[in-house]
Amino acid sequence: MAAPRTLWCVDDGVPPETLTLLAAACDAEGVPLAVVSPGGPVPRPAPGDLLFRPAVSQAAMALERALWRPDLASFWCAPDGPWRVPAAAPALLARHGVATPPTVSLSSAAPAALDGLVAAVGPAPWVVKVPGAAGGHGVLRVHDRAALTALAEYLLATGPVPWLMGWVEGEHWRVVVVGEDAVAAYRNPLREKDFRTEGGLDPADVTATVPAALAAPAVAACRALGVAHGGVDLIVPPEGPPVVLEGNFPCYFAHAEQVAGVPVAAAMVRWLLSAQPPATSAPPAPPPGPTAPGWIVADDGAPWNAALLAEAAAAAGRPVQTLSAEAFAAPPPDHHAADLTVLAGWGVAAWRAACALGAVADHAPCLAALTEAAAWPPPLAPEAGGPAALLGPSGAVWGPLPAAESRATAA
Repeated sequence: MAAPRTLWCVDDGVPPETLTLLAAACDAEGVPLAVVSPGGPVPRPAPGDLLFRPAVSQAAMALERALWRPDLASFWCAPDGPWRVPAAAPALLARHGVATPPTVSLSSAAPAALDGLVAAVGPAPWVVKVPGAAGGHGVLRVHDRAALTALAEYLLATGPVPWLMGWVEGEHWRVVVVGEDAVAAYRNPLREKDFRTEGGLDPADVTATVPAALAAPAVAACRALGVAHGGVDLIVPPEGPPVVLEGNFPCYFAHAEQVAGVPVAAAMVRWLLSAQPPATSAPPAPPPGPTAPGWIVADDGAPWNAALLAEAAAAAGRPVQTLSAEAFAAPPPDHHAADLTVLAGWGVAAWRAACALGAVADHAPCLAALTEAAAWPPPLAPEAGGPAALLGPSGAVWGPLPAAESRATAA
């Protein structure tokens, strides 16, 4: 008789009900629950075991990466599991056709750049969101341009590159997704004297029968983010379809179960027991030829990169246009999904712009391996340093730069 499959749960101070509900769901399925925390020995799960990280700390994420293997069942859908994390979630959702508020990277406080960003998201009020926090921390509402300028200057001077989002009026909902199903939804009323929301305590606000209008965009958002579980926040405007604000993985899944008895934890454990390992995707096919137009995404960090790349492209007879990452608001009207894009900078703004242009493979912020398939420019000399290449929409690369240019860009 085969040994029961263990659920390895990464804890780093999660709410106690999270573990209590998971333990009860595991007991019902005959699944042992093993709770592990950062700082202790790293066990080795058996093939076929289950893995879930409800904790959100950086230490918990590192422990999950140490535990994860492709032969474990988890909510990660990509072959790279927890190594593949969205570089620019709002742009990724939009690329997958999920309705979201107008969102741009607030990467510059310069008046001209800010003019373009504001024009892209619409009139005040705006939402400024600093990534990396939870519970509404770092989410601010801004009512006028002077305040937006001052806030952008402060945030960019202190490190984080925030998002600037258009304001959407309506009722706030949280939808909990497991696999391809929305298993719970509940209204999030406004906090007292606040524009932000949180889950209430009225069971009437919770439902296990999620309307299709809420379920469909929530499931699509999780699918776009590469996870099979999450808490998706949506705004339901007075008129028109729901708008996805964000998808959270992991999420506080216990609320619907604590307030109204919706068996979310049981659905999660059952899904993990039935999950199949994610399929390994085939390497991207090389582009059909070296004549497609190119876009160079430049930033203030290394402006000479853009100039050298433009020179190399011109010498190869390839038309290119240069975009400023700091002033980037949306793909230009003449940009097409099949166009090729090169990253000339390495800042957050450049990565976010490349994601919006479709130049980063799926949602992994990485440069694909250089390929010899393209005829331009000549192959990279072995002694040259640093990868520099045009990226296609699914990660395909149009040949490296000649040795001299590549060494210059890596300097």
